[in-house]
Amino acid sequence: MISPRQARPRPPAPGSEALGPALGPRFDLHTLPAGHRTPQEIPETTGALLARIAPGRTPSRSIRHGDAPRARSAHPGTVAATLAEDLRTQSAAHPGEPLGVLRAR
Repeated sequence: MISPRQARPRPPAPGSEALGPALGPRFDLHTLPAGHRTPQEIPETTGALLARIAPGRTPSRSIRHGDAPRARSAHPGTVAATLAEDLRTQSAAHPGEPLGVLRAR
């Protein structure tokens, strides 16, 4: 949630690298402690990534659960074909359900 604020000197707020160019110091960043859309298995799986990119940030918790994310790896030359094949398989197994892809750098 972003709330308007009077501009005054202060240290950069978390998220300021994304919001600062548009809003300057006129916002406060509030992190929601719980979510209802993302299943708990996602923050559990991505916790190490969060710790690396946002040290000190507390992972959110979720009020719902779902299937654990699956990990796939592929040779650099076959990533697109492997991903396309896997998405077709998952789409056929779960018609009408949204699919998501996370990739490591």
